[in-house]
Amino acid sequence: MSTSPAPRGTYRAEDGTPVEFADALKVWTRIAYERLQQVATHYNGLITYKELAQHVQRESGIHTSSMPANMVGKILELCAVQAATAGDPPLTSLCLKTDGTVGTAYWRTPIAEGLTMPELVGEPDVEADAAEHRLMCYRAYATDLPESGGVARIPEQVIVRRERADRAAERTRAAKREDEPQPVCPSCFTQLPASGVCWQCD
Repeated sequence: MSTSPAPRGTYRAEDGTPVEFADALKVWTRIAYERLQQVATHYNGLITYKELAQHVQRESGIHTSSMPANMVGKILELCAVQAATAGDPPLTSLCLKTDGTVGTAYWRTPIAEGLTMPELVGEPDVEADAAEHRLMCYRAYATDLPESGGVARIPEQVIVRRERADRAAERTRAAKREDEPQPVCPSCFTQLPASGVCWQCD
């Protein structure tokens, strides 16, 4: 059994021969695009960054010591361009991080002509947009789409995390309100009710 350390950088798993990262990206992107199309054939189908990284390396025989997130991020950028050029729905919306998000960078990905990001006031809801894009993918590829046409779904773990954050924010606001000085009557110095009218002096 060999105890030699795995090669560093990008290399062929078969013999450790170095491969230019740019050349590997071309191969990985082709394989990743096909995999994303396969994922889209199942309604609510998803794939993680880690799973996609493992798949493209296994299928290509080209491995890398780069972090999966960095590697897959670059692959998804190229897949997004390919989908936009081909007029396909945003297949990269099907690939999620371990926390269930596509990440804020998804807002900047190119999409096919006719598929536009909504104009929003303030911060865009990237995860809601990605959910709508996933539904487009299912409607284009899924073989098990419900007769209703399906619904756009944000991953449950993202919803739970948002609800938790909302509750924490409300507790913070409530504590801040309690700490704020309450208005008092300028005549008798009694704390005023919500109406602002002193019940003793009026």
